[in-house]
Amino acid sequence: MNKTKRLAKNTLFVLVSRAIQPVMSLVLFLVVARVLGPEIFGKYTVIFQLYLVFQVTSSFGLRLLLTREIAANKEDVNKYFANGMLLNIPLVVINVGMMLLLIVLLNYESDISLGAYIIAISLIASSFVEVGAGVLGGYEDFQKYTIGWIIFLIVKTVVSIMALLTGYGLIALIVIHVITKYFHAGITLFFALKYIDRSQIKFDPAFSKKLFSMTWSLALLIIITQVFWRIDIIVLSKIVSNEEVGNYSAAYKLFKVILLGIRSFFVAFFPVISAMYVEKPDEFQNACRKAIRYLVIITLPLVIVIAFTAPDFMPLIWGAEFGEATLVLQILIWSLIPFTITEVLGSAFVASNRQKTHMTLNIIVLLIKLALVYLLSIKYGAIGSAIATIIGLVILTMLQLPFIIPRIISLNFKSLSVTALKLGVASLAMIPVVFYVNQINFFAAALVSIIVYGLVLVLLNTFPPDDRKYLNRMVKRTA
Repeated sequence: MNKTKRLAKNTLFVLVSRAIQPVMSLVLFLVVARVLGPEIFGKYTVIFQLYLVFQVTSSFGLRLLLTREIAANKEDVNKYFANGMLLNIPLVVINVGMMLLLIVLLNYESDISLGAYIIAISLIASSFVEVGAGVLGGYEDFQKYTIGWIIFLIVKTVVSIMALLTGYGLIALIVIHVITKYFHAGITLFFALKYIDRSQIKFDPAFSKKLFSMTWSLALLIIITQVFWRIDIIVLSKIVSNEEVGNYSAAYKLFKVILLGIRSFFVAFFPVISAMYVEKPDEFQNACRKAIRYLVIITLPLVIVIAFTAPDFMPLIWGAEFGEATLVLQILIWSLIPFTITEVLGSAFVASNRQKTHMTLNIIVLLIKLALVYLLSIKYGAIGSAIATIIGLVILTMLQLPFIIPRIISLNFKSLSVTALKLGVASLAMIPVVFYVNQINFFAAALVSIIVYGLVLVLLNTFPPDDRKYLNRMVKRTA
């Protein structure tokens, strides 16, 4: 299989593994919310948000490091696997200890604390999954990882729903997660060991120390990004009622599914611009500029449609009890616009080997968002947290630009202003359409208003011929 076909195949498997998780998670969350109600659903969400924050640090970035190093040095796979596992032991012990300490300090209700204590056990399994996935990634064997991931998600979701429908509650769901996570670890390591010569496994503490020194910056960047999106629930859980946490979680779950499409684009986009930065710097800049332009063009009508039609589809999905979730989604959805821009700029930072700058800016914004979530949530609850997310992403964009414009990407602000004006006109044209047609049917409102938006952009000559040719080349290269 040539490199192009392998890239296309692996990209497909990565996208499938990314896509199925939020879908299965949404299905399970819907059943939990319907069966247990907003208050218990809020508790369930708090427990899993705590777990997910620490899951990110379960292997301290070893997965990325092992993938990179094994891909370049397959003859050393035994050494990397063995010493990665050795390094994994103290890291996961520290990680579990930090989670247990945080649970004590936060002084949650007894059932939340008990659930959090139990789920902390699965962090050990998560760390094993990460090491195994690092080996599979080094051999570009994303198919086996995806198979293990899908099996885990299906088993966990089906067993959890069966437990709920037969009368089991919150703690049973946590226990099911722990058991199925160890099952997932077993599958992943089983596949990874196919590439390991067990007779050649040798532990070298000095080499493990070297691995640790190499992985910290990658790990910290991942941690910061994950915490940015997950800190809301933890802060809200200490300020507002569990019911309000449940409303925010309901809105965020749908938002996360929508976010998947944008993130999936960057799976294919990042390796393309990474190669361009070294080989063709001018094309690198052109690709980044056009990515910002067209992602905003595509995202904006989606944001407007969801903002106007949310009152119609949210009650159908979550039920009438989750009334405030509608307004939270209507606000949170606007963060997609700055998010698309920060993702392009962040990819440019990493592709140009400036990830430490990107990491520093993210640390600053995380601290700002933490303060904003606390201050705004006290007064506005879940709505305040949604506003804090938008402000945080806008600030990150503003902080990124001074480092991007003179050093990595040159931007034509006159051209950007013209495009922004055209987008404003197209948006104003679609808003009355989506508003009035939505009174008949919100599916029709979405379809007709997006068609109007596209027609206005075409009439305003927003898509010049050279852009169409360039996009065709990019699509062929990415595929």
